[in-house]
Amino acid sequence: MIYHEKKDFKKSLASHKKALFHTQKISNTNPLSITEKNNHIIKALIYDSQLNQAKTQLDQVKNIVFSGKNNYDLKNTKNDILVEEYLTNSILYHKKKSLIEKKDQHLDSIKYYYKQLDFFHDKLQERTLNNKSNQILAEIGYSFYERYINDLENIFDSNNQQKSFELAEKNKSRRLLEKINIQNTSFKKIPDSLFKEEKNIVNQIISNETKKNTAHDSLKSKISDKIFELKREQEKLEKLFKHKYPEYHQLKYDTKISSIKDIQSKLSTNQSLLEYFVGDENIFIFAITKDIYIVKQLKKDFPLKEWVENLRNGIYSYWNNKKGDLDEYNKLYRKNAFNLYHKLINPIKNLLTEEVIIVPDAELNFIPFDALLTDKNDDKSYLIKDYQISYNYSATHYLQLLNGKQKKTTKSILAVAPSFNKKAFDYESLLAKRSDLSNLEYNIPEAKSVSALFNGTLLESNHATKENFLKQAKNFNIIHLSTHAKSNDAMGEFSYIAFQKETDSTSINDSRLYVNELYNLDLNADLVVLSACETGLGELKRGEGVISLARGFTYAGAKSTITSLWSVNDAQTTKLMESFYTNLKEGMTKDKALRQAKLDYLNNENLNAPYFWAGFIPAGDMSVISSNTNYWCWIVGIIILVMFFIFNRKRSKKLR
Repeated sequence: MIYHEKKDFKKSLASHKKALFHTQKISNTNPLSITEKNNHIIKALIYDSQLNQAKTQLDQVKNIVFSGKNNYDLKNTKNDILVEEYLTNSILYHKKKSLIEKKDQHLDSIKYYYKQLDFFHDKLQERTLNNKSNQILAEIGYSFYERYINDLENIFDSNNQQKSFELAEKNKSRRLLEKINIQNTSFKKIPDSLFKEEKNIVNQIISNETKKNTAHDSLKSKISDKIFELKREQEKLEKLFKHKYPEYHQLKYDTKISSIKDIQSKLSTNQSLLEYFVGDENIFIFAITKDIYIVKQLKKDFPLKEWVENLRNGIYSYWNNKKGDLDEYNKLYRKNAFNLYHKLINPIKNLLTEEVIIVPDAELNFIPFDALLTDKNDDKSYLIKDYQISYNYSATHYLQLLNGKQKKTTKSILAVAPSFNKKAFDYESLLAKRSDLSNLEYNIPEAKSVSALFNGTLLESNHATKENFLKQAKNFNIIHLSTHAKSNDAMGEFSYIAFQKETDSTSINDSRLYVNELYNLDLNADLVVLSACETGLGELKRGEGVISLARGFTYAGAKSTITSLWSVNDAQTTKLMESFYTNLKEGMTKDKALRQAKLDYLNNENLNAPYFWAGFIPAGDMSVISSNTNYWCWIVGIIILVMFFIFNRKRSKKLR
């Protein structure tokens, strides 16, 4: 491996041959063990341009992996890793031959093996029921997709651009897409009892995982055993669905990727969509408008992760604790805000319309694009002044939201605001934050104001419990949670939002709603606003995105969310939220309402650094808030008016 990295392929080849010799002695000519070493030798031979020997070895590996069959049976293989390596080496071999011989037949072979490898990855995902195993597959798949997209864009003609986009979409929010697929389809042939059993097992797994997270060490082993047994039951049930109801299983795991034409048909002339794919060596930007589609490739020759971290530190580090030099933090922010704009937006800015939908990837999930700077010499040249920005987990997810069933709710808004007894340090300060479960001065007035504006329901203080929220949440079109929250960047499923602690409660879990608990909720909300700290943050997983509260509420059924990217300021958040809801009630789309609230804040407030306004981001379906809560009221009202009119008319005829 070291020799390969140094590009000393002859020493690399000698090293792998030596390893093969020892393996043959130890494994007693076990063909699979030997084949694993052979795959490494083949790669070294290809890089050392010993292509005839490489081809001979490839044929030998093929006979072992596929049991001597001429066709590739990728559904039933002896060893998945060997298949992956064989197909990858076949691509490398034909790429090398193509460079030397310049023949189309090698390009055709490269395409063929890429398609085989793509199909193989799909089948692996479909038959792997364990979430951790699926995550490992997603990690492996991401590197493969980067290579595939790179070759489609650089080796083949422009007819492959739809395929490039499909690959970029494939590993984005897969689990989320599966949930929405099921939500939007009815399965009359499957007994309700099986769905209830499936949900019950999931609930028990979630409950035990939550207990384990806060349990004493002496109890964790017993809880782990219970979780193991429950997951075995879950796998048995999944196998039953797969064999007895294959159409359900297929729909659940074979997510159809939206085409570029499908997306363009839903975009207005004033909208553009930017989807990012962040690989190890390249960043691909897929830019789509109503009439245009282009792919822009950037070499990842700059420290993206470092720039994002510096941007965020420059925005909030000083205001979080009022320590350090504010001017130095501002310089850090300005430098990285412009650098990120220059790399991520500037290359495609000529295509952008006023409304921009961003599908981020990797570290880009943590960037408040509103606060990027378009001019390195102007610290007020915020991107929000030029564009109305919203976010989505994937383009396919965006279309699923737009095309999904219209949900019916009976009530307008549920506003929730617990009270907390713990005193914050410097509590009276305007810099008090919605973190550390300290007391909040402004969250209850905020919830009252929002509730009154929409004539909604308010749960405050002792009524703002987790139990009360879970009982009522599914009935509301808008959910507003004005409280504390905490992200968990190591175990995203255990990020939580805080509710009122009940007096007789013995567990902290009774007042915390975790992300993994949201996965089994069924909400009907058009909009969920998480007016709390870090609700858009969490564990970053390749192929899924950020496992956050925002994602959890989306998974639970929310069509759109507004969440935060850092520990937000209590007082200034209330001002921003009241302005946002006023704009929303006036009939603005959600992204426009939030953008206007931010611009008004910038123009009217003294504390107008990005820390105070840029943290909240809108994601999902940005349509004007639906009025289905009053749907039946309007119908009944119209019927009564019509009946009253008919009755009066008959009465007047009689009087005549």
